[in-house]
Amino acid sequence: MKIKIEILDHGDEVIGFSDNRIAVKKQSGELEIVTLVYDENNIPRIDEKNVLITFKSSSAVKASITDDGGDFEIGSF
Repeated sequence: MKIKIEILDHGDEVIGFSDNRIAVKKQSGELEIVTLVYDENNIPRIDEKNVLITFKSSSAVKASITDDGGDFEIGSF
C-alpha cells in the first residue's frame, strides 16, 4: 500500500524521516517536525501536536519555548 501525505506548501522541502517523524524545512527557513500516529485500524494520521523550530524572539538570549498562541512560555534560555 502506498500512502500519500500532503503536508508541503510550495517551497517546502522534506529533509528527513525517522521513527514516524517527518522533518520539513519551510520556505521561511523554519523547521517543522510532523509526527505520524496510527489509529486502531492501523491507518496513519498526522498528530495535531507538531514542533516548529523557528527564529528566536528578541527576549530570548539563546532559545525560547512557547505554545502556538503565545499563551504560555515554557522557558527562555
